[in-house]
Amino acid sequence: MATLAALATQPPRPPEQAGVLQPVLEGLLRKEPAERIGADEAEELLRAAADGVAAPVSPVPPARPTVVKQVDTVQLPEPKGRRGRVVWWAGVAAVLLLVAVIAGRPVLSDAGADEVAAPVPSSGSSSEPTPASGSPAPAVPVPSGSAPVVAPTATKAPGVAVTTALAAAPTATTAQPAATTAGTVQQPAAAVGSPVQNMQTGTCLQLDTGSGAIVMWTCNGTDAQKFDIRGDGSLRVLDRCVRVLGNGNGGRIGSGACDGSTAAQWDLNSSFDLVNLEVVKCADVPDGSSADGVAVQVWECSGTGNQKWRH
Repeated sequence: MATLAALATQPPRPPEQAGVLQPVLEGLLRKEPAERIGADEAEELLRAAADGVAAPVSPVPPARPTVVKQVDTVQLPEPKGRRGRVVWWAGVAAVLLLVAVIAGRPVLSDAGADEVAAPVPSSGSSSEPTPASGSPAPAVPVPSGSAPVVAPTATKAPGVAVTTALAAAPTATTAQPAATTAGTVQQPAAAVGSPVQNMQTGTCLQLDTGSGAIVMWTCNGTDAQKFDIRGDGSLRVLDRCVRVLGNGNGGRIGSGACDGSTAAQWDLNSSFDLVNLEVVKCADVPDGSSADGVAVQVWECSGTGNQKWRH
């Protein structure tokens, strides 16, 4: 818009490099249409310029009021050399177009100079944030065995935003060692059962863990005194089964593997007798002794107190 306004309101600069065409250009580029030279005069000036002579231009007439009057249309006879005339006028039009371009270049340059140019940022300023001095650049993780990734150095020109692309470093996979249970002590399962106490002596059955024998001992609630009577008839203590070791009276009672034999099956009946199903004899405390460590035996069931048990 500024260029169009300059062309419409400001007179063009004199065509200093037009040479012999200067009179023609000055006459055709006058600001006021009424002051411009006519076609006949332009033709004469162009013919003179073609001969290499700069003809004088008619002076600018004084300004006068514009009078509009009707002009009769005169039909001019067609010239004989029509084809040559057309070629000649085409050359004139080309010269005029060249003249207009030469004359309009200074005007366009001046009009463009008046427009506000986009500010060019100085080399000292940048839209990118400046990292703090002394802060090391973040390290790019490089997996073991691969070449390190080097960030390219970007040269930034003033006013040009520079984008630096870094190659994505492959993710390093670190195998985590499997959790080991070495050194973990497996805690034994809690003992199941309850004490078996003799009604006469008040002492309890106990497993001698050293020999595997069943002895009498002061009731203390330890795991060695916790007996469990199972549905299969077994009497268990610390995962071992109580079994008879002899068939006759006085046969000792010990412990062993749970094999399902009748020697390891017992029945605590409603009379509080603890009867072994293989020998059909009762668990008996010898002589009714209440001392610790007395070995338990089997004996013919007599119903005495040293053969009565509670569980």
